Amino acid sequence: MDAEVTVIGEALVDIIVRPGGGNDEYSGGSPANVALGLGRLERSVRLLTAVGEDDRGRRLRSWLGDSGVEVDAHPVARTATARATLAVDGSAQYDFDLVWDIASLSIDEAPRVVHIGSLSALREPGAARVRELVDGLGDDTVVTYDPNIRPSLIPPREASRALVEDWVRRSTLVKVSDEDLAWLYPAEPAREVAERWAALGPESIVLTRGGEGIEVFGPGDRVREYPVPRVVVSDTVGAGDSMMAALVDAVLAASPSAWDLDEVAERALRSAAITVSRPGADPPTRSELDHWARASER
Repeated sequence: MDAEVTVIGEALVDIIVRPGGGNDEYSGGSPANVALGLGRLERSVRLLTAVGEDDRGRRLRSWLGDSGVEVDAHPVARTATARATLAVDGSAQYDFDLVWDIASLSIDEAPRVVHIGSLSALREPGAARVRELVDGLGDDTVVTYDPNIRPSLIPPREASRALVEDWVRRSTLVKVSDEDLAWLYPAEPAREVAERWAALGPESIVLTRGGEGIEVFGPGDRVREYPVPRVVVSDTVGAGDSMMAALVDAVLAASPSAWDLDEVAERALRSAAITVSRPGADPPTRSELDHWARASER
C-alpha cells in the first residue's frame, strides 16, 4: 500500500556523554521523530533519509519499523550522530557528524502529504534533491514544513532565511518555534514574522512558544492563541516533533482552511504534553491521544 505521508529528513543517533564518563545513545532526528509519531497515530508513512549500513543505522531502522515506519535510506559511510557532552552544571557542548545526501531516492507513489523538516531543506548536497522531489509532486499533494533551525549545520543567517521563506511559499502548513524565528529574524517580533509568512501563501502558520502555548495564523486576520495543558514535565525532547505529527494527522483529515482550529490545536498540544510527560522522544499512540481527549472532557 502506498504511504499516506512521505517524510523527508535526517535520522540520527543522539549520544549523551555524562560528566565523569559513560554515555547513552538514543535514536532521533526531527523528521524521524515526526515519522515515528505518525506511525503511532496509525498513519502509513515512509521516511526518506540517509543511514549507514552500521549498528546505529540498524537500530534506527528497527526503532522506526517498530512503529510502522517504512524507511527508504540513501546509503552513507556512517549513520549521523549528534554528541552532547554534559558538564557538571548541566550545560552541553554539541558535536555533529552528519552527511545529508539522498541522491538515490525518489518519490514513486503519490502521497497525500509530504513533510519537510529541519536540515533536509537547508543542508547540501541533499537539500537540492529535496527541492527536486517536491517540484515533481502533483497539485493534490500537500506540503508541510518545520524549519527546526540548527544554526551550526546550515548556511549563514541571510542565506538560510531566503531558503526558509522559499519553503514557506511552497507549503500549505508551517510549524515554527519562536526560537527559530529569533535566529532567522533577530530584530523582529515572532508574531510579526508569522503574520508576514501567513501572507506568503500557507493556509496556516502554527507558532510555538514553549510553555506559553501556540498561536495559529491564517490568511487575513485569523489568529488564535492556545495555552499548554498542565503536566509534570520529564523533559522536552521531541515535543515539537510530536506536535508536528499531530498537525500532519489533522491535514490528512481536512485541509487547514477547513479545520476546527480549537479541536486541532488542542489535540496537537495534548500530543506534545504526553511526550514531555515521559523521557525522550516518545510520542503518543492514537489510543493514548484519544484517551486523554476523553478524560479532558469529563
